[in-house]
Amino acid sequence: MKKILFIIIALLTANAIYAQDGRKYTGKIGQYDITMRMDIGIFAEREDFPDGDNMFGLGMTDMIDIEEGDSCGYYFYNSRPNTKFKLIVESYIGGDRTLTMSEYTPKGTKSGTFEGSFGKYGSTYKGKFTNNKGEEFKFDLKDED
Repeated sequence: MKKILFIIIALLTANAIYAQDGRKYTGKIGQYDITMRMDIGIFAEREDFPDGDNMFGLGMTDMIDIEEGDSCGYYFYNSRPNTKFKLIVESYIGGDRTLTMSEYTPKGTKSGTFEGSFGKYGSTYKGKFTNNKGEEFKFDLKDED
């Protein structure tokens, strides 16, 4: 019982911390340095719950509070911190840790897509970024929180 109570408190505390500004990721799209803030909830891993699925019914890896169409944060190029691109969830597949997001310019025009996968506990987010011209770039981000 104490273990379950501890896990509930830890999850609620982590969610409250991330809800303030979202998780901070830093890294690169191609050669360009970026900072990304994502309000993606929290991660649960199977080994955290050795008796099977946890009390939330989450599988191998999952995030709480993320759905298609959600606004989940923003990112900016470090050379232009005042120009923020809004991120909208297109799809999330928990078992694969795969998140696809569309980016939108400050004027609301769709300008690209992130297709990537998270590392354990959301420690990294890596994949392919495609801009509105169809050009593809690798991205590699690390959780700074």
